[in-house]
Order: sequence, then structure tokens, then C-alpha cells
Amino acid sequence: KGRTKGGRYKGKEYRSGIREQAKGMFYNSVLSSLRTPIKAILGTNFIALLRPLQTYVGAALSGNKKEMVIAAAQLHGISEMFAEGLKMFRHNWDLGINRKAQSYVGKFNVETNSAEFKQLGKFVEMYGTDSEKFYYNIANMMLDFNNSPWVRYSQNAMGAGDALARNLLGRFDMRMKAARAAIDQGVDLDDVIKVATNTEENFRRQIFKKDKYDMWVVSDKAASMAGDEIALTKALTGNIKGLEAIGQLTGFRLFFPFVRTGVNAIDLTFQHTPGLARFHSKYKDFMEYARTGANADYLMKEYGVAKADIPNQIAILKGREATGAMLVSLAAGAAITGNMTGMMPYDKETRDLWRANKIQPNSFKIGDTYISYGDIEPFNSILTSVANVMNYQYALGEDVRDNMLEKIMFMATAVLVDKSMLAGVADIGEVLNPTQGTTKNIERIMAKFLVPQFLPYSGLMNQMNNIMDANEKEASGLLEYIGRRLPIAKSAMAPKYDILSKDRSGKKFYPPPGNPLMTWFNALSPIAITWSEGDPVREGLREMSFDIPNILNTYKGVRLNSFEKSEIQRYMSMGSLRSRLNALMAPNGRWRKELNRYKELNLRNKDDKIFEQRFYQDVHRIFVQEKKIAMQKLLRENPKLAEKITENCLLYTSPSPRD
Repeated sequence: KGRTKGGRYKGKEYRSGIREQAKGMFYNSVLSSLRTPIKAILGTNFIALLRPLQTYVGAALSGNKKEMVIAAAQLHGISEMFAEGLKMFRHNWDLGINRKAQSYVGKFNVETNSAEFKQLGKFVEMYGTDSEKFYYNIANMMLDFNNSPWVRYSQNAMGAGDALARNLLGRFDMRMKAARAAIDQGVDLDDVIKVATNTEENFRRQIFKKDKYDMWVVSDKAASMAGDEIALTKALTGNIKGLEAIGQLTGFRLFFPFVRTGVNAIDLTFQHTPGLARFHSKYKDFMEYARTGANADYLMKEYGVAKADIPNQIAILKGREATGAMLVSLAAGAAITGNMTGMMPYDKETRDLWRANKIQPNSFKIGDTYISYGDIEPFNSILTSVANVMNYQYALGEDVRDNMLEKIMFMATAVLVDKSMLAGVADIGEVLNPTQGTTKNIERIMAKFLVPQFLPYSGLMNQMNNIMDANEKEASGLLEYIGRRLPIAKSAMAPKYDILSKDRSGKKFYPPPGNPLMTWFNALSPIAITWSEGDPVREGLREMSFDIPNILNTYKGVRLNSFEKSEIQRYMSMGSLRSRLNALMAPNGRWRKELNRYKELNLRNKDDKIFEQRFYQDVHRIFVQEKKIAMQKLLRENPKLAEKITENCLLYTSPSPRD
């Protein structure tokens, strides 16, 4: 029992070493993608660099010239501060690859108690049974594997990036104190930047202290808390603290691996959201001081902010809300004009059509080019919420009398769920929901979580898969879904074909951008860039939410396997499907006029019986006829498959009416 439940050593409770290291392997596997540390490093330091700029904006809105000058002094020294921060980055990277503790607690640190566990080995060796020695050695090997720099490179890089950002914040506070001292001494405001630059070293020990490696590490409470905030490592308190226990429940680690990070990301977004920011406890605490000046001691205790520095914090909070408001205004204009996309649409049919049209979600659109904002923290969620409300109102029904507040709440909730640890709820719900939890969905979700559970480098493998073999594959069954995430196995799977391609030679389907160099760029960059073809046929299918995958999944009521679906797609990609659709969808033809009339009436979803409309039935008829032609070719060339289909069809007395 001790092997799986842990035990006591020197009066301290220990969890099972094997289970703890299995958890560490899972986290390392999930974080192994090369893009993960790049995204985290750039995001954290972007937020850090915004701090003096937001301070300046907030001070300007309040007419506080002193705080504007102090913020300008901080901005003036960024290049020098960044150079020092890069040294801290290198130092922490070296610590990580040498298996030493880094200067600060990272985003995804997993408690391992490595030193204590190694000491426990001496006790096991002297007094343990053969069985206990055996299992200890297994856990010890897993521990060494998890701490290897070849395995922890992602966490080491993120820890180094956090150290860079925290150093910047410390230097900003040094410059702030130097500038404030200069102002208090009566220095002319025009000369404050110069004086602060020359005297800021006098304030270093107020913010930093030297560690055992003779490196300056942030020790000031306010600067440390600001670092925790932007690095998303702030400890959860109050009722929210209980959320971390979710990830400790058996089996729930798969769905809720990083609770603290998600909650902190939501909190930071909250502070930048216009209107909502004013309900944040931190905002209310500092604004109370601005009104009454009576809670300075509380602010010092709760946030570590000295009374003299409170105006700076007030400016930061106002600046955050102001930058969020400016972004909302710009986003609303872009979304209304069709130059910005939000999350994937609510209904599956439209999501599939987005992929067919190579529309990139969470992106700005310039011509046919999509530039992603999806990983730009903390503004991504704000931008997505605006785009969702502006673009996808129809996803909730088309009645103009619908309550807009309900729509906004739904879209905002979708963003928060996607960002936080609650993202796992969607997967659990899809598995348990009797209407959505189909075998296909369950198998896909289980493959998503089982691969990192049992295989190291799953994130990296999946990333390399998508680079080396970008062609999407058909999959049905748990093993095929797992294979689709593994190198070599993916290349052996049935490919998807682009049945709507202008090239009718049997072209395989590649998601955007399709260019190998851009595929590498997007795999590493937090700002993905893709482009669509502006294809009128694909766009027409998207406008009418035509369900392409559903019509290709079955034949005469029989569900097709991956190979069969792939072969049908191959034949259809060489047939006359596109030419027939192109003729039907002529710009001034009957089909276009009927669809436009349907849209003018604000009728779009299934409740409005779109399947009964002539423009929909015309497209459906062409697909069914072309699929039948492709199936006949497939059966002629595969006699055994024809026999199998015939036998299976005998089991069905009422074939699907939509086949």
C-alpha cells in the first residue's frame, strides 16, 4: 500500500514517489512543445514592458504630471534594464540545465522534494525490503528523468523568462524611487529623468538582495507581488484557493493540470477589461485611498506598496483599464467591418466550414491574410469577447428580440472557460453528455489526454507531426486518434483530400498556411500568420452552414471507416463536384438570390428548417450524386470492400434519407 499511497519519513507525510514522478512526467510531456516556452517568455515580458506605458496613460488621464514624469523615466531606461535582465535570463537558464533551483518559482513548477527523496534512499537501502528497494529505484529513475535538462527544457526556459520579467519590474521600481526622490528634493520636472538615471543605484538594495550566486534577486514585497501577477504564479486565496484541489483528485489531473495559472490569467484579464476592472478588489482598494486617503496601512500590508508609491499604483490600474478600453474600441470597428475573427463558431457545421475556408480564429484580417492575436496576453480574451459578440450573435438564435445581455454572458463565459482550468470541463461534459458524448468524441478526447500521460515529449511530438506531415488524416477509433498524434504513425494513416480544390488532380488537404517556411514560423511564433484563398465556392458553403463532414461519413446508412472516407474524398477531389457547385453558385443566379433572401430575413440556423430550402437541397443533391459516383469507383477497384459494404447494408432496413 505504501508503494501507491506514500508514507511518513522523519515525521513528515510523503506521497508515493512513483505517483508523484508520473505526475511530473505528465506535466513535462504536456509542456514539451517548443512553442510553449516561447509563448510564455514573450507574453510575460510583454506585460512587464507595458507597465510603465500604462502608468503614463493612467497618470495622463488623471492629470498627474509627477507620475507621468516618473513613468517617462522608467521608459527612458528600458534598454539598459533589459540588458541586465538578459543576464538574469542566462543565469537562470544555466541553473536549470545544471539541475539547480532557479531564482523564482515558475509557472508550472511541480513539487518534487528531490533532496528529501534522495535522503530517503539511504533509509530504504538500510532498512527496506527487497520490494521497497525495487520500487524506490523505479521512482528514483523517474525523478532523474524528470529533472534532466533534456526533459525540463520548457520549464527551465519559462523560469528564465520569468526571471527576466521580474528583473525588469525591479528595475522599474528602482527608477521610480529615484525619480520620486528627485521630485521630493525639488528637482525641476524637466531634469528628473537625468537625475533618476544617475542616482537609481542608490535604491537597489531597497528592491533587490544578492543570492548565494552573487546575483541581484527581487526582494521588495510590492515588486515581488507584481512579478507573481505577470508571471501568473500568484498564490490563490480565499474561496478560489479550493479550486487547486480539483487537480489533485484522481483522474482530474488530465483535465485540470494548471489551475493556478488559469485563474491568474483570468484575474489579469479582469484588470484590463473596461468597466469590469472597477469591480476588482485591488482597484477598489486603491481607489478608496484616492478618495479618502485613509487605508494606506492596509495597502502596505496587503500589497506591499508604500504610501509614497500609492499614486503610481493608482496610475497603473487606471492605465490598464484605459488601454483595454482603447483596444475594445478598435476591435469593435474591426469586427463590424469583417476584419477580425473571434473564437470558432458555436455549431460544428460552421466550424468545419471555417477550416475548409482556411479561416483562422482569433485573428485580425488584412485582405486574405489572418494575423493571430490568440496568444497576446492579457488582451486576447478581451479581443475575442468583442469579436464573438459582434460576429457570432446568430450562433445563439436569430430572433432580434433575444436578450443581448444573455449573448454577451455566453460569449464571455466561453472565453473564460477556454482560458482557465475550466477548459477541462468542456471535455468532461462532452464525454458525459448523452447527446454529445458520441464514441468518436470520447475516443478523440481520451487520445488527447492519454498520449501525454504515458509518452514523454507528447507536446513536441504533436508539434513536429504537424510540421513534418502537415496533411490532415482521417481517424476513427481510439488507436487511430492516438496514432494521429505520433510521428511515423501519422504518415501511415489515411490522408484527407481537398474535395473543393481548384486543382482536380486529387490534392491532399493541408491546413493553412500550406507554405513550409510559414508552417515552421507559426509552429514557433505566438503570432500565427495564415491566408485564405477567397474561394467563392467555399465561402458559399460557409454562408449556408453546409455540413460537409456529415455527408461524407456514411454510405447507405453504413458508417465508413478512415480508409473508406479517405478514398471517397480522393475520388471526389478528382471529379466534377467543384465545377457543378461553381455553376450553381453563379453571382447573379437563382441560388445566390435565394440565399441572400434567406439571410435578409435573419434566418440561419436549423430551427428555421434550412434543410428544406431549395438552395440547400440543390447543394446537398450535388454532394450526394458526386459521392455516389466516387463510391462506385471505389467499390469497383476494391471488390472485398464492395462485399463488406453490401453485407453491412443488409443490416439496415431504413437507409439514411440524407445519403
